[in-house]
Amino acid sequence: MGNMKMHLKNNSFPRAMHTGIVSLAIVGLFLSVASVWADDGKPAAKDDKLATGKLTDVLAPPKADGAGDAKPASDAIDVPSNEWTVRFIDTNPSRKPKVLPPDSGLKVLKNLPISGGGAGNPHLLSQLNPQSEWFIQEGYLMPADKTDSALRIARVEDFELQGIWNAEGRGGWYILLGYNDGHGYVLENTQFISKESGSPWHITELRGGEGIDDTFRKVCHEHRFEWKKDQPVRLKVDDQKLSLKVGDEQLIDEEPIPNYSAGELVIGTFKGRYEPKPLKFRSLRIRAGK
Repeated sequence: MGNMKMHLKNNSFPRAMHTGIVSLAIVGLFLSVASVWADDGKPAAKDDKLATGKLTDVLAPPKADGAGDAKPASDAIDVPSNEWTVRFIDTNPSRKPKVLPPDSGLKVLKNLPISGGGAGNPHLLSQLNPQSEWFIQEGYLMPADKTDSALRIARVEDFELQGIWNAEGRGGWYILLGYNDGHGYVLENTQFISKESGSPWHITELRGGEGIDDTFRKVCHEHRFEWKKDQPVRLKVDDQKLSLKVGDEQLIDEEPIPNYSAGELVIGTFKGRYEPKPLKFRSLRIRAGK
């Protein structure tokens, strides 16, 4: 998928035809993503490092007060059910860094004071302090800095999120589920250096933005799973049960989250003993459950 390029250069086409070509290109690219699930092989990823570029020249200026607040403006679910809403896909990858399109539906958060349930363990999520911007480069969406980061995907209840992600390398990252006024669940993962420690996944229920100690638990028994290169991902919440599939591995299968309700879906990275996970998204799409 990473090698697919789409060029629409003929400006002499009528506007309607040009729009149709763009729509077909995006549909074709996601069909290619879907085909990865049917193949036994794993999608290839580029081995060369991304060019740094001058991020200060392209990142948006500081947001106004309150722009990073995770509290939604309304309680409405903002993606339809049974219909995929594309949150990110880059149809014209470039080495030049660029900002998120204003109509992407994604939002960079800078005010998200939460803490996980692994207090006292420097490798796990303690106090989150997101400061990083996000940018696009070579077809990937990723945090700009080696600091905590947070990206709001949507406000949903039951949902399914799919895409091609890359969470290779050590460090910490998290997925915040149903976050509303300090309540929700946080799923976190840390890749350790040692093979013995592996890459465990933990989940914690939050109250007042803080992890409840007796809800903190390991939810992935395949704790030695190591993410390698780009992988197709399916994250799903249905009837207060959480499932996560990465490539061919069903890491979490209908894990009960009994106090889950509608709220914000946020993905980001955190700095513990290691630098934050070098997380990258090649595509993101989401649909609400019935």
